[in-house]
Amino acid sequence: MPHRAAFVAAAALLFACEGEPGSPVFTHAQPVSATRSAQITQPDWSAPVDRDVQSRLSAAARAEVAGSPVPVLAPRSAGLAESAIVTTGPVWAAVSATADGVTVAIHTSQLAYRYPDIAPAEGDRTLRGKRGFVTVESNIWQASWHEAGVAHSLHVECAVAGDGRCADDKFLVGLVESLAHVGGRGGAP
Repeated sequence: MPHRAAFVAAAALLFACEGEPGSPVFTHAQPVSATRSAQITQPDWSAPVDRDVQSRLSAAARAEVAGSPVPVLAPRSAGLAESAIVTTGPVWAAVSATADGVTVAIHTSQLAYRYPDIAPAEGDRTLRGKRGFVTVESNIWQASWHEAGVAHSLHVECAVAGDGRCADDKFLVGLVESLAHVGGRGGAP
């Protein structure tokens, strides 16, 4: 019987939240122009490969890096580099690693969308010598920036609430600044 009462209460709440007939429940902002163009950027392969960090990656990760269409960045930390899993697609690469209670995910893409009536946003800080952004949501820190002709984003999540590394952006920014270029198919073999 308690399950039936909960169901009836939930149904009543849903009915009450529907609002007047014909009124929108929510709206979201649309760009002034809904037209966009997709562009595949050309990576800059001039950065040297960090052979020390590259050698810490597993054989499977190194094989994925070798086929990456974009420059792959990886954490220098031995624990994170050794646990890194690398996946690639036609225009992107992703690195995920977990060690010592922190999970790091790095995404790189050469696909960019352009809206003709929206100017590109300028970052709010400098990351790796370029303008970028740092945000936090649900205690997951994210940095995003453009480097070597491609877009990068790095996410950091701590396994334990209250971990000082996720208390502010210092650990995230330090990790971004210390990332190593470990290769890609356009880079040095």
